[in-house]
Amino acid sequence: QGQGMGTVLRLANNLLSQVLLLRISGTENINISDLCLEGNKTNQSVADHIGLHIIGSNVICERLTIQNFTRNGSTVSASPHITFRSCIIRQNGDNGLRVSTDESFIESCKIYNNTGCGIRFDGGNGHKTISCDIYQNGKHGIEVFDSSNCIISTNNIYGNSQSNGNTYDGIQIYGGDNCSIINNLIRRGDGVNKQARGINISNATAERNIINSNDCYQSGVLGGIGDNGTATCFGAGNRNNDGSFSTVPN
Repeated sequence: QGQGMGTVLRLANNLLSQVLLLRISGTENINISDLCLEGNKTNQSVADHIGLHIIGSNVICERLTIQNFTRNGSTVSASPHITFRSCIIRQNGDNGLRVSTDESFIESCKIYNNTGCGIRFDGGNGHKTISCDIYQNGKHGIEVFDSSNCIISTNNIYGNSQSNGNTYDGIQIYGGDNCSIINNLIRRGDGVNKQARGINISNATAERNIINSNDCYQSGVLGGIGDNGTATCFGAGNRNNDGSFSTVPN
């Protein structure tokens, strides 16, 4: 445990190989809190530095700031039951947070200005993202790639797709099944580059997902909600891109 932003772990200048500033490996039931992990990317020439890499279980990360790494802010692999709570993850050279394990819990975090996705789930099941602010990332705000049984609820997601306007979404589900996207507030942003869609179920292998009670007013250039999935359920409906409330996405 540190003492907040005043406790800084910082990468030295000009590190020429892959570096993990803080690695948790083979450990379980620990807390990491009140630290700033600083990647110092303006003084690096190699884009392969990661702030926090976790290979363990039941790890709780609270009140961390993870910033300015040339690659991901944090990666989690082979590590079930990982919690990020009240963290700031920003200005990293790829994804803010990349998770490829089971049952992560991300709550009350601010994840913004990362070059890739704010959060990328690329494997594992049962992830929960709740009450986060996810904005102005280069690609998707949240990407669920072949992860199932996820819950994405009560988040503020806006102004993503900054690397290429009208290309990436606030939330994209690609190949994920049985996910629930509920009660999120999503906007496309007012910058030059805007999100393509607020929520996008992007292919037919994404099955039985629930999209319900989201506010997607003006959340994308192409539309508020896109559905190419299979057996998607819209429940009682959502507020669509044009401001109407409907069980039919637009």
